[in-house]
Amino acid sequence: MQKKPTTPRAASATKAQTAVTTDTSRTEVEQALSTGKVKLPAVEEKALRMRHGVGAPRTLVLERVGQDHPDAREKLLSIELELLRQWRQRQSATQRPDPRSSVATPGPVASGGISTANPKRDRIVAALKSKKK
Repeated sequence: MQKKPTTPRAASATKAQTAVTTDTSRTEVEQALSTGKVKLPAVEEKALRMRHGVGAPRTLVLERVGQDHPDAREKLLSIELELLRQWRQRQSATQRPDPRSSVATPGPVASGGISTANPKRDRIVAALKSKKK
């Protein structure tokens, strides 16, 4: 079976149509999405934003994925609690003690607020320092 030869008129029409649809600029897409005149499903809006490099507004609420599944909800909660614990630990390590207070700091703190109570790290640092000498 042989293919039909394409006519130049049909080929040029499809090129012109694609040029019109892809010719929209980033600012035009940004204005259309920000004014709210265009109502698109979330998936299509996301695809348009990604294709044209238009950022989402800061007031946009992030989707909560996995909240309807009990196992996923439990795992997400444990991750959030662990990150919160780490953040609080970093905050307490970087706080400077009051010089008038007699309370000692919780442990040695290196520059940048990183605790040096990690024996593996200490061994690695010591090995690297000994190689330099």
